[in-house]
Amino acid sequence: MKFVWYIVSTVLIVLILSNNPKSDGFGMLSSRNQVFDTTNQATTFVESLTWICIILFLSLTTMIALSY
Repeated sequence: MKFVWYIVSTVLIVLILSNNPKSDGFGMLSSRNQVFDTTNQATTFVESLTWICIILFLSLTTMIALSY
């Protein structure tokens, strides 16, 4: 379970650092690969993924703390 916690925390760090409101972020990827239709859709996706990782991180932290 601790391995999953490490992965979630690493992904969360990357998502938080890439979610800079002053830069294009993942919007630049959409023009090249057509992954997202608009930059707004890309931003919404990244924000949702960030919140999911935050919830997972806090849940896993609580479960690991209770297991000790």
